[in-house]
Amino acid sequence: MTGEFTIRRHVPNFIDGVDEETCSFSTQGELERIEFVRRHVMRSVFTRLSVGTSNGSPILISEHNDGYEWWVVGYLSGTPEWLPKWSPKYKNSKEDRAAKRRE
Repeated sequence: MTGEFTIRRHVPNFIDGVDEETCSFSTQGELERIEFVRRHVMRSVFTRLSVGTSNGSPILISEHNDGYEWWVVGYLSGTPEWLPKWSPKYKNSKEDRAAKRRE
C-alpha cells in the first residue's frame, strides 16, 4: 500500500528481537489494518487512536479504558488531520472529578 503517511513501529529499548517496521497509509482504515496497530485496536478496552508529540515529532497513541490508559504505537511522518489530538487523562484528577459532577 502506498500512502501519504508512514508509521514506524515503536519498540521499547528493553525489548530485543523485534523489528521496527515501517508502513505506509492514507486513511484511518488503512492505518488500523497495519498489524502492529491492529493489535491495539482489537483490544476489548480500546477507546481510540490519537496523535501526540515526542520531541516535536508526531506519534500515534492508542487510548484504552476511556483514555485513562495509553500506549505509544509508533512514530508518524506527519499529522493526519482526521486523528484527534491526544490529551492525557488521569483518574481522580481535578478535570476528572469535575466531569463526574456534571454527569
